Amino acid sequence: MVTKILTAGNLQAWLDSLVAAHEVYAPVEGEGASSFKKIDKGQMPAMDIRTDTPPKGLIFKQVEKILSFEVNPDGITVMPGDENGTKKVVFGIRPCDSRSFTLTDKPFFDPQMPENQYMAQRNASALVTTACTSACRTCFCTSIGGAPDEKTGDVWMMDIDGKYLVESLTDKGEELIKANESLFSDASADDEAAAKRIGEEVANSMPKINIADAKALDALFNDDAFWQKLTDKCLSCGACTFVCPTCYCFDVRDEGNTRKGERYRGWDSCMFYQYNRAAGGH
Repeated sequence: MVTKILTAGNLQAWLDSLVAAHEVYAPVEGEGASSFKKIDKGQMPAMDIRTDTPPKGLIFKQVEKILSFEVNPDGITVMPGDENGTKKVVFGIRPCDSRSFTLTDKPFFDPQMPENQYMAQRNASALVTTACTSACRTCFCTSIGGAPDEKTGDVWMMDIDGKYLVESLTDKGEELIKANESLFSDASADDEAAAKRIGEEVANSMPKINIADAKALDALFNDDAFWQKLTDKCLSCGACTFVCPTCYCFDVRDEGNTRKGERYRGWDSCMFYQYNRAAGGH
């Protein structure tokens, strides 16, 4: 694996090169919310924000056709959904969001029941992680084994005083750097020391939650009035689970008639009042 320096001036050139060969999704400010959007050549993403919605939907599609069927004189023909992943780069993903894919991978990469469409999208995607150089007051990654500078994804990068320390973490990530080698220079020991210092400073600024102690964790929810207030406002819309990077519940529905139809998989939420109910109210 390689560790390099990318100047702020060369960042756009690297992005443009990636856009020429891949679909590139990066943080973009929208009307009222920020999210990962496909960017075009010459477009600079919002590198200093944490998006309101995670990039989960780029790989685990919110709605996806998993098969179609048709009855013909010879029987029933079943055609699988698209199992060809789209070659894409998810750029500027934060370590916590990048780490979340290691959790959603577990059920979908299960060798006993692999999910081919998810695996195809995942294998065709490269994650370029941007380390956090500051923390929100609500951040708590250090309490669950993470870190603001955790090296996750395929490429890891950190802003160190106007330039980026960039490190490949996988063969896929190394290809993204080597294909644009002229834009990078060698990193020095001082560069790596600066990145380590920034990471430690951000980690030390974050609150520590003792999640190993179940009683201590329960104590966080002892404000009954507060939680009751939130409960009273809950509409079972499922938005909280949809913006959660690690929620992967889904439902399956069939559309069509007795002659032909399609089967779709769509996100589900444990916050829906009818969650997990089958026909007859079971």
